[in-house]
Amino acid sequence: MTRFWKTYRLRITDAHLLMVFRGGSPLSRRTISRRLGFLPRSVLSGLLFSAEQRGIIVRARPCEVGSNRHKLHIYKPVNA
Repeated sequence: MTRFWKTYRLRITDAHLLMVFRGGSPLSRRTISRRLGFLPRSVLSGLLFSAEQRGIIVRARPCEVGSNRHKLHIYKPVNA
């Protein structure tokens, strides 16, 4: 099965990524993916990794958001 992705949706700027975080609350990878329009996993991973390296978002510890799972990927904006 071939999937066709809309190319204009793959051009996500830092402003688009920060608009996903409404109110500055931490979000999981799944929620970020839903709000950006279900990007492929490789694209989402690259987007989150590059934003984390540039200092736009940081990875939150699961215990900070009320979960004690170790494999949970949660991100929050830097200014929040």
